[in-house]
Amino acid sequence: MGISAMSAALLSVFGFGCVELMENSAFSGFFQLRASITPPVNMAILAIDGHLISIPEQYYKTEL
Repeated sequence: MGISAMSAALLSVFGFGCVELMENSAFSGFFQLRASITPPVNMAILAIDGHLISIPEQYYKTEL
């Protein structure tokens, strides 16, 4: 078990894209096995602007 963990860690660091290729293959295989799923009709997609998060005091003034 320890040798496997060390090998995986070294491969992750010095894999030169091999690990990324294996990871992408695993994701692709997962989605092929899962097949397509119909999304729900009442779904909402929300987005959060990084600028709004980084400067909250500009939009939400608090009085001390």
